[in-house]
This record gives sequence, C-alpha cells and structure tokens, in this order.
Amino acid sequence: WEANDDSSNDDYENVRLTIDSPSNPGVLEYGDVIPLNWDDKNRQKILDVLSPNRRFPGANPDASDFEPDFRLSRYLTNDPYNSKLTVIQDLRVGQSSSRTADPIVQMVVPRGSTPLGNTLEDFRRWYAGSGGSDGWLDLAETEDPQFSCRNVYVLMLTDGNETCNSNPAAEAEYLLDEYGVRTYVIGFGLEGSDGGDSLDDIAAAGGTTAPFRPQSVDELVQVLQNIFDDIRPEVSTFASAAVPSVQTNVSDKVILSTFTPVQQASTWAGRLDAYLSPIPLDSDGKPARNRLCGTTRTSACRLWDGGEELMEQSLESDDLDDALAVAGGDPVGLAVDQRRVFYSPVVGSPGDVPEPRAPFWLDDANDDTDWEDLIFGLGIAADPAPSATFDEGKDRASLVLRDTYKIKHETISIRQPDNSTVTEPIDYVLGDIFHSDPVVVDRPNAFDLFAVDLKSNGKPCLDSTDPNPGYRCFFEKHLYRRKMLMAAANDGQIHAFDAGIMREHNDGGDITREYDNGSGRELFAFVPRATMAEVRDIVEQDEQTGQRFTLDGRLVPADVFIDPVNNGTPTAAQREWRTVVLGGQREGGRTVFALDVTQPDELTNGIESGYALGNIPQPLTGTDGTVSDVVPSCTAGGSGCGPLAFPSMLWEFTDLSDEDPNSTPGDGFADLGDTWSIPNVGLIKVEEAGAVTDKWVAIFGGGIDPEHLNTTAHPGLVGNYIYMVDIETGKTLYKRRVDGAVASAPAVVDRNSDLYIDTIYVGTTAGSMYKVDMSGSPPEVDDVSGRIEAGATDVWEPYVLFQTGDRPIFFPPAVLNVAKRGVVALAFGTGDREDLWSEEPVQTGRFFVVVDDFYSAGSTSLPLTTGSLAKLDFDDPGFDYGENRLQSANGWWVELRDSERQIANVFSLSGITVFSTYKPEEASTGTTTTGDNFCRQQGESRIYVVYTETGAAVRASGHYSAINGFITGVFTKLGQTQNTPDPDGPGTGSGDDDDDGATQTGDVLTPQLEQVRDSLKELFPDLCRFGNFTINIYTQQQDTGQIFIAPVPVCTVTHNWREN
Repeated sequence: WEANDDSSNDDYENVRLTIDSPSNPGVLEYGDVIPLNWDDKNRQKILDVLSPNRRFPGANPDASDFEPDFRLSRYLTNDPYNSKLTVIQDLRVGQSSSRTADPIVQMVVPRGSTPLGNTLEDFRRWYAGSGGSDGWLDLAETEDPQFSCRNVYVLMLTDGNETCNSNPAAEAEYLLDEYGVRTYVIGFGLEGSDGGDSLDDIAAAGGTTAPFRPQSVDELVQVLQNIFDDIRPEVSTFASAAVPSVQTNVSDKVILSTFTPVQQASTWAGRLDAYLSPIPLDSDGKPARNRLCGTTRTSACRLWDGGEELMEQSLESDDLDDALAVAGGDPVGLAVDQRRVFYSPVVGSPGDVPEPRAPFWLDDANDDTDWEDLIFGLGIAADPAPSATFDEGKDRASLVLRDTYKIKHETISIRQPDNSTVTEPIDYVLGDIFHSDPVVVDRPNAFDLFAVDLKSNGKPCLDSTDPNPGYRCFFEKHLYRRKMLMAAANDGQIHAFDAGIMREHNDGGDITREYDNGSGRELFAFVPRATMAEVRDIVEQDEQTGQRFTLDGRLVPADVFIDPVNNGTPTAAQREWRTVVLGGQREGGRTVFALDVTQPDELTNGIESGYALGNIPQPLTGTDGTVSDVVPSCTAGGSGCGPLAFPSMLWEFTDLSDEDPNSTPGDGFADLGDTWSIPNVGLIKVEEAGAVTDKWVAIFGGGIDPEHLNTTAHPGLVGNYIYMVDIETGKTLYKRRVDGAVASAPAVVDRNSDLYIDTIYVGTTAGSMYKVDMSGSPPEVDDVSGRIEAGATDVWEPYVLFQTGDRPIFFPPAVLNVAKRGVVALAFGTGDREDLWSEEPVQTGRFFVVVDDFYSAGSTSLPLTTGSLAKLDFDDPGFDYGENRLQSANGWWVELRDSERQIANVFSLSGITVFSTYKPEEASTGTTTTGDNFCRQQGESRIYVVYTETGAAVRASGHYSAINGFITGVFTKLGQTQNTPDPDGPGTGSGDDDDDGATQTGDVLTPQLEQVRDSLKELFPDLCRFGNFTINIYTQQQDTGQIFIAPVPVCTVTHNWREN
C-alpha cells in the first residue's frame, strides 16, 4: 500500500478512493494500493514502487524500457530548502536536472515522524470507507467473486515506534473487532530488540500476539516467510459453507461426518467418528473426540474414526513407488491392511448389467490393454493411443494411482483462543464428505414389503423345486448382514466402512448372537467411471485449484426386485431381491449410479450346524493381528455369493440429449445438469409387450447447471426435466419437461398403501411445485423408444399445484397426512441453495404448508398461490394460532426475512414440523468472540419448531432459535440406549453426569425440553401411555456443536386381547 500526501498522483485504475483524514500532519491522505488493476498482475507497478531506480525509456538501448534497476540508488538527493522528503534525479537521456518525484514512480522511503496509529487509521478509512464514501471493501466485494471467503491482514513494517501521539494499538484492535483484519508487526532497524514498546501493544491488539524484530536482512526474509506461511492456510478457509454431514444412527451409536479444510488442496481431510450414545460433549458443546471407549468405558465415548483407520490400510509415497514395480507389494488385496478399490473398465457390450469391475490399481505386471483402458477412462489420451502418448499416459495414470493410495501430509493453521495461530501437520487419505450424508446399510428393513411378503409364492424359502422368492425369505437370509457405513466423498470414491459384524458366542451351550461395534476399517471403495477424469484433475492440478467436488450426492439404499445380470433385456425368471445404493454427483458432475451391495459375505449355519437356512456371515480371517475377520468374503464373488461379486456397479446413467423444442428455454443445452436431485426409489406398473409388469424405478430431477440457472426470463435452461430410470437396466423409462431446473429430490406418495406410487411432488427453481398423478391404468411402454411417452392422453404429465411467486425450491416437500380430511399436505420452503450468499434478486423467504385436496390437472383452482392460504405472522406476539388451518383452509404460509432461505429438508413428526433457514450477512467480521474464523460473508441460521396444523410455536421461547453460522439438517436418535453406564466419571455432554456418579446412557432433558415433551403429549390420543422413551431431534452446527431441538414422546397403548 503506497500512501503518500501526493493526491495528484493517486490515479491508478479502480483504486483512487477519497478518504476523510483528520488534520494531522502525520496522517497520509491518499494512496495507491494493490491490486492496482483487477485485470493485471501489476508486477511492473509493484516493482516501480519498491525500487524506482529504473531505466527510463531510452536510458539503455540494450535493456527493455521501464525495467527496474536494483543497482545503487542514484535517484535520491536531499532537498532541505523545500521541505521535501526527497527529489529524484531525472535519469532520462539528455536530462541532468533534478526534479520532484516522478508522478508515475512515487517511491516508499523513510523520513521523519513515525505515525503508526495514523497510518493504521488511514488504512482503515481507505479500507472500510469514511465520511460517507465507500471503501475498498465495497469495491472488493463487487469485483472479487471470492472475496467473501478471504481473510484480510495488515503487515506493518516500521523502523521506529509511534512518535505522533496517535494510538496504533486502539486502531489495530478496532480493525480486528469490526472487520476481522489482523495486524502483523515487524520492527526492523530499531536500536534494540527488546519489547516494552508500542509494537508489542499493536501486535497483541491486532490478534498476532507479539511483534517480530529481525536483526539482519536474512532474519527479515525469514520473518516474512514465516508470516506468509501463517497466512496462506487461512486465506480462503471455505469455498462454500463448511457443513459437517448429518449424523447416522447405528443401534446405540451415532456417527458424525466432519472434515478439515486444507488450503489449496483439491481434496480436504475427511473424518467419520463413531460414538457410543450419547455423544460426549466438551465444555463448548462439541463432540469430545479424545474420550475414547475402553473396557469399562462403554457409553458416551468415541469408538473409531474411519479416516484414521483408512490410513492403516494405505501406504507412504516411497512404498507406493515400490508397489508399482512388478515385485512390489500391492496396496490392494484381501488382507485387512490392504484396500479394495474398484472401477468399471470398458469391456463387454454396451447396456450389459452389471458393468465390468476391475481393481483401481495397475503395475508393471499388467499388460498394455489394461493400461490403455485406465488411461482412456482417466481422460488422458485417446484409445488406442500411439506408443509415445501411451508411455506418457501410463506415467500420468500411475500418479493418479499413487495419489489414491498414499497418505497425504499437509499443514494447516489452527486458530488459538488468543486469536493467534499455530500450524499443525495433518495426515489423511479419506476425502471430505461434504453433502453426502453417511448412511448405514445392514439387514433388509422395508417394513411395507415385509408386511405383504411381496413376490412370495407361499412355499418354504428353500423349497427343493420352487424356492420362495418373497421378501420375507430375503429378509431371513440377510437378517444378520453386516452393518456397512457408506458415503460418497470428494476424493471421487464411494466408501464403505465396517460398522459392525454379527458375532456368535457359545457360553456353556448357551449360544448368543450380537453385533460388535465395528472397526471403522474400509471394506471397499468404488470409483465410478464418470468421476475418473475428475480424479485425474484432482491429482494433476492439486495446488492450482483448491477444493473440488466430485462425488458429493447423498446415497440412497433400497431393496428392489430385479434381474441382476442382464444384457438390457431382463429375464423375468431370474429376478430376485437385491439391495442397491443409488446416488448422484451433486455439484461434481452429471451422473446417477446404482451399486449392488446385496451380499458382502458367504453365509453359513454358524455354531448351530443343524440350522437349515444358513444366514450367519463369515468374513475372511484377518491377517495383521489387530483387526480380525472384517474383510468381506464375497469380494471376489464365488458360488456362495450369489450372482454378483461384492460390490458391483449395475450402471451409470447420464443424458446428453436436448429434447427442448426449438426456440424454447433450454434449446441448445443438455437436458440433464449436475445431479443435485437425490434419487427416490419406488415401484410402478407399466404395460410392456402387451402385459402389465412391475418396474422398480429411480425418480429424480434434471439437476442444475450453475452457469445457466438464473436467467431473467427462464430460471433453469438445464435440468428442466423429471426422470424415471429403470433400476433393472439403467435406461430412461420416463422423461417430462417442466418450467425451471429440478434441483430438488422428488417426494413420492403411495396413498392407498398398495406399494405402488400414486403421486409425485417436486419443486423447481422457477418456484413451481409440480404434481404428477400416476393413478389410473398402467401406461404403455413404447416399443421403439422404450419409454412411457405422453401420447394423446398426456399420461403422467406434470402440472403445477402451487406457485411460490418465482421463489426457487431446492428441497423436497415433507408429505403430511391430514387424517380428518383424508388428504395430504406439503410442507416446504424457498430460497437459493446453490449460492448461499446470493442476495439478488432480493426476495423474502417463505415457508408453506399446502393442502392437496385431490386437485387434478384440469382443476380451475390451480395453481394455488399465497392467496389460497392463511397467512401467519411469527413476529406478532398477539397473533391467534388457535385455528387448525389444515382443516379450515388450504393450509398456511409465513413470510421470512429478506434473503432468508431453506437449507435442509423439512422434518415432521407427531404433529410438529421443524425447518431450518439461513440468512447471509454483509461484510461480517472474520473472527468471532471465541476466536473461530469464518468466511467474511457468514450469516445466521434459524431452527423453526412449530405445530403443523396451526403454525404456533412449540417452545415457550418462540418460533425459532437463532444460531451463528451454518447448521445441518435434523437427525433423530432414541433418547434412551442399552449401553452400559460408564463408572469412571464425567465426560458426556448430552448425557450429563456428575463427578461422583456413573455417566448417563441417555440424553438429559433441560426444563425447557421437558416443557416441549409435555406439550407434545397433548397431541396424542387419550389412550396413550408414556414412559421415559423419546425420539430426540437434533441438528449440528458447522463447528460440530450439537443442538438438541425437541424430545418427541413415544406413545404405547395397552390392550386386553381377551376382551375381543
């Protein structure tokens, strides 16, 4: 920052900002700052300022004009008679006279007073504005698209202490408190190196603890390097809101997904912590990771971290160099300390299900054909490739393989309570799990399928001539299937971790079966072919790009009845129940995939050898002596594993077609965008080849393309379609065009409980809530296209049920049963979730509960609008909420604040509805009162808890709780557990304990939460009896702090069956 009292020279582009300086001779009035021009690196101008002893045009015919010259400074002479700091010699050819400083080259030089406080004040006025004028902060927020996530620092280099009676410490403190600007102080050339002067006060007040006092040029260079190393990891902490994924319950366990941003790295460090309930909390309300489970500590403790365990299965870089050789030790294999990472090579015929599978690892023992496919899949070269290109491609592919399996060593900066920072090393392999909430896959758990025993033939499961294919036999066979924790990560891989295996014990003839707590070891990882090129980009551009999204969509497990091995034309007789996991890439790409995870292990009779069914899993035996029997025994397939090896990628779906009519919105753009829309799985009936048949389908929206999301006239030129994909084949079965991009997951409804989908509800970025009525006769599948075409009757054509007033919808509605009217209601909110910081156009947020009174496509009442609903006012303390708006009206709606938006799925349970919102703030400080560092444009989250029917507040404190920063969606867990109390003292947070007593094994209710629980009991029928059991609703702050929202009581009804 070159600030001098030479206002006539302050003329660089975009930075001549008038600042209101007080009348003090030590204060500098105007200045030229860096960057001088947003479109220029300004190297020459910076060098001019640092060393104006340059060659003027024509000064040296052998040198480029305006090149800096770092020889002895010949340009400075004293000018005591004119009270000037310096004059500059005119060094141009033919000029010998001296003149005042060249207006283009005003240098920084030492002179006279040392107005440290006034200098910081002048910087503040320039940076933040003063006297009614905007500051550079306003300009930066407009011109720099990433400025909202940058931290700002002042580096003060001085050769003396304050001499002008200003207060530099107060200015440094003000910069820190009001704008989050930290001040580094270097005293260079001072007479002494001891402290006790104003420099100590400035550094302490500015958040950097103490000044630096180098005593030589070499020490100065090292000090500057140390400061830059301290700053660099914090420059852009988050590229988006850093939201730890929602938790997953595993019996009496809770699994938290978090990640640590690693500055400038393409992949951040992921964590998957498993806790025995309740979650132990520290004094700040965050999970206490250092409270580890042990022999006597069996509740409120941490079991394992999947990220840490994955490092035990990975190698250092030097070991990977050896592994790439023919005789090297492969990092992949069936040992406990090896990984099992797969991908889909291009072999076989297009349309074959499943896709081929191969290890994501090659070495010098593999032939060129294997390498060619890997090179092609990584997007490195054409297939087949010329020999020279092939060798280069092989080297590049090897780097990708090494990066997948190596332990990464980075350095991060940690903020301390006193606002200073320390650097710490961080080692990791697992990438960040950002938006892909972890899910647990264990035994089949579709109660509706079990209740009707779908596909049953009424015979015994193991009938010798006609085995029963029904769901109950499938359930019985996989009753003890291992528990697998699964998540998609932004390292481009789908990961599965060991979360518990059924173990048998024979205690004196008494046979018991129970799940262990899992080891956290990775069972497998899968790299979809669609992400391979992005994985290569992560490796090759790691230091240039910062964090990247690759596999960022939520995984959805489902049980489906399909032919698992087909060529695109399934065989009905080969259909069986399978467990598949579907997912998309969210912001990472344009693919939806289906992964089969039905049978991880071979099944035996276990200890009871006479047990006919044989449903006890038998993993492979461990090899390293630390973790036994965790490797899935069906990894390589085999006769005891059914038709597929574990796991198997059934298909990967994308759609590059453009079916928008000519000259309509979307024409010229691919129909499928980034796959934000989370697939929903359901069963439909269709007519195919003259016969009615069942189809299990994945239903999802076309997603979004941020580049073409919000145009003035048409919100969503890409992704403006609703899809149904046949899970059996991976082919499009249904595709319909709508207005606006479909980023939301669809909500599917089976109104008559016959297992078949009757209705689909889905919102768009154009603010339309669409309905698809699927009742009536099964539609015909076209023989040519293989799709359900609209035809003359517009079969299953979407129509608008509700219009929000052009407010975008990014989340699915919660579908609520309005029992007294025999209809359903939809609860949903609005707001831009793709860009959390967007404030244009300025719109108030809105939340709706809309009753669908069996509206058909031709209803003259449609579309419903706010005028169709009752308006509530959460800010009016005297508002009357006594009326049930779901009975007396078409629902209700409420106006929220400007730019307030829904940020998570709506949650409804037992008569209450919970929804979360976020409102971005302008130019907020970068440092909180607790020392936490945030993006500059942070904001406030609110958790609303209301009665669904009336909109009245559930809690006595009001409709919402305000939280600084971002929060996740809600999750639920049982209030009581079967974990053994911990006798060794304190450590829980949500499960409170005393120093003298055992740890609680359940969540403790505050008086306010008890009031919520008791008020909810009034919603239940009079016959209900309540014990101590509750279903507790939680959410999580961005710093992993846990928020207990509400305990919902569990109703039991006693019944004397003898009286019937």
